[in-house]
Amino acid sequence: MLNPCCCVTPRIGTFVFGVLDFVYSVVILIEAIQWLFDHGLRDNIVWAKLAFGGLLLFMAVLLLVGAWRNAADKVRLWLFIWAIYVILLIAFLIFDVYRSTNVSPWKGSGIAFVLLFIYEIWVVWAYLHELQYGPAGLTYCPTQLV
Repeated sequence: MLNPCCCVTPRIGTFVFGVLDFVYSVVILIEAIQWLFDHGLRDNIVWAKLAFGGLLLFMAVLLLVGAWRNAADKVRLWLFIWAIYVILLIAFLIFDVYRSTNVSPWKGSGIAFVLLFIYEIWVVWAYLHELQYGPAGLTYCPTQLV
């Protein structure tokens, strides 16, 4: 299997994505808390944002702990849940583009996030492959430190 991380191991790439996911989930939770203070509990969007941010925070911690302890079961669970999340995100983006009549730059950023999330799946999949077969199971670039 080809290593998707240019000059680092998939474990380091998984750590990086775990940290990015953690930051992303904290930002979503902060936005939800700000929305809560501005609008109160009368909007259902507050509960959705809090639940979504909490789920993403759980997922980020699951990925970080799995990469830290080389726990393939935790990483595999993260991969399964994240793949479902990306599939749902793609479906919602397609529905949003189909029903929308105006052009919005936010749709492009949504597609960029989907591509980043698919790359994240590839990196974590390579890390699971490395856990199963060792570093010899991956093809590294010549300048990479193993």
